[in-house]
Amino acid sequence: MPKSRETEVQKHENGLTHCLQHQAQMVHTMEEAEKSQKDEAKWMKLIVWLKWKDKDVLEKPSKRLLKKKLQRE
Repeated sequence: MPKSRETEVQKHENGLTHCLQHQAQMVHTMEEAEKSQKDEAKWMKLIVWLKWKDKDVLEKPSKRLLKKKLQRE
């Protein structure tokens, strides 16, 4: 095979290798972004749940507290 042909083949192989590396990097980046979104969603659910829990506790006193209050009166 002539030198110029070998050079062309090598350039083509290098281009494909670079393309595959780039695709692998993109997949990794997308996986990281997806994981980050899932983590963020978990935190948001936890925050909403905690706010709801606090609100619920503040609005509805426990039965034990109600009994104590009734006993005092």
